Amino acid sequence: MNETEFREILKNEGYDGPFDFAMESNAADDKHVHDYDVLVMVVEGSLTIEKPSGDETGLVGDTIQYPAGEPHVEKAGSEGVKALVGRRAPE
Repeated sequence: MNETEFREILKNEGYDGPFDFAMESNAADDKHVHDYDVLVMVVEGSLTIEKPSGDETGLVGDTIQYPAGEPHVEKAGSEGVKALVGRRAPE
């Protein structure tokens, strides 16, 4: 997927954004939740989302989606990650 296609999906599915997201090489955040649904597209590097419903790793052009309230950890790959993120109020 490219950025134009991602922006169209955000618009069509009611997401705000996209917002820029970046993490340094091998960085990870603490387990947390968001009060909004998330759709992310990897622009550079790789991103793994560890979550109870199953871990997902995205490479350039891949998208990862997860709902509001799902505990997760965001982890950058060895080359770091740059991504675009859409946010949507849960239904």
